[in-house]
Amino acid sequence: MPKSAKENRSRDFRVVLSCGAQDKWLRRLIDKAHALLSEPQSRMSVERDLEEWPEIGFVLKAHGVRGQVCVQTYQKESESLWDARELKVGGKVYELTECKRSQKFFIVGLKGVADRDVAHGLKGKAVGVQRKDLDLDEGEYLLSDLVGLTAYDDQDKRLGVVTSVETGPQDRLVVVSEYEEFQVPLVDELVPHIDFEGKRLVIKLPDGLPTVKRER
Repeated sequence: MPKSAKENRSRDFRVVLSCGAQDKWLRRLIDKAHALLSEPQSRMSVERDLEEWPEIGFVLKAHGVRGQVCVQTYQKESESLWDARELKVGGKVYELTECKRSQKFFIVGLKGVADRDVAHGLKGKAVGVQRKDLDLDEGEYLLSDLVGLTAYDDQDKRLGVVTSVETGPQDRLVVVSEYEEFQVPLVDELVPHIDFEGKRLVIKLPDGLPTVKRER
């Protein structure tokens, strides 16, 4: 698989700006984030799968009459299927017999899925690939790797746990605590530090970030 797979996000990427320019740029980013959070979008939540089978997308629909299926990856530019030999679909492992790219999704063939009816039964199922088939560069990770990490603010106050990642115009973390739930755009300026070994990340909470109170 090419090293530019787009589920992978560099932990080390930083935008260097002067202090004044950075404040204005961050303010525009936060305003944009508020606008995006208020817009309806597809709620494709990336849930944590087994470590060796990270989830990278889902079956969108059946394709043709020979059992092919369309796989929508969470990141549209993803190249994570090119070198995969097997896929886990809905918890079952299939040998990948063919894979090609359309403008919006992958069209794949699965061994044992030979007609449209069987393929249609896979619609909506989560799709995972073996981690050993992913050629990740140093500092790269999958969106699903973020699920389960504990979130802290920049004063080391515990904020909650990342329960999913919403994908759309702006990928965003869903963080849930005992008392509330909130979403924050997944950008380096708001999520400046991720520690996978320590199972934690840091979030710089912008003022006025919408939260949802949880019933106790």
